[in-house]
Amino acid sequence: MELYNSITQKTYDPEQCVFFENALQSNAYVFRGNAELKAILDSKQNPGRFVFVFSKEDHARLKRAWNNHEL
Repeated sequence: MELYNSITQKTYDPEQCVFFENALQSNAYVFRGNAELKAILDSKQNPGRFVFVFSKEDHARLKRAWNNHEL
């Protein structure tokens, strides 16, 4: 089921996405890793914190790059 995010004005399928709270790492994914940011949400577990939504494919590729200090 596709959901719409009013901040990014994009749709995303929660089943195909990773929900990620690390703002520094998310910034590197977008600006140095060329990842598409699908949505920005408010954290239900940590109110006041952002949750960044990426595709599972982008997240897997860029997490390896992050862990290898390539971003």
